[in-house]
Amino acid sequence: MLLICIIVLWIGGHMDSRIVRGGILGFVETDTSGCRFCRAYDLVMEPYNSGSADFEDYGIWDKEVVSPVEGTVVAAYDEVEDIPPNTEAFISPEGNHVYIQIKETGTYLLLNHLKKNSVIVEIGDQVNVGDLIARVGNSGSTSEPHLHIHHQRQNPLEM
Repeated sequence: MLLICIIVLWIGGHMDSRIVRGGILGFVETDTSGCRFCRAYDLVMEPYNSGSADFEDYGIWDKEVVSPVEGTVVAAYDEVEDIPPNTEAFISPEGNHVYIQIKETGTYLLLNHLKKNSVIVEIGDQVNVGDLIARVGNSGSTSEPHLHIHHQRQNPLEM
C-alpha cells in the first residue's frame, strides 16, 4: 500500500488523486506464467467520470507521471493513439506504457494508458523516485483518462 500512496502523492504534483478501482487481483494460476496476487489500481483526479468526449474535461489528462520507485525500465512504448473517452476503440489492452523492475524487490511496476509520444525513458534507463517518465493519456482499453498502476512478481515480458 505504501507504493500506491507514494504514486498518489507524486502524480502531477497533486494530492487530490483518487483510487477508483483497485485491490488484490487473485488470478488463479493455470501455469507458471500466470499472475498470482497482483495489485492493480486506477488513479483519476477531479473531475472524472464526466461522460465527456473531451480529454480536457478530465483532471488527470496530460498530468506528469514520475517514478515512485528506484529501478530499471524494462519496457517503454508510446506509439498508440489516445482514444476518445467513453469509447472502446482500442488497439492494445495496456496502450502506451512503462514497466519498471523495482531495485529493492526485483518485482515489476507497470504504468499503463500513457499519452502518445509522452514517454521520455527508454529500455535500460535507471530511474529514481521523482524522475519524470511520461504523461497520463487515454490509450489502450480504457473508458476515460486514468493511470493504471499494476505491481506484480512476474516479469511482464515473459507472460
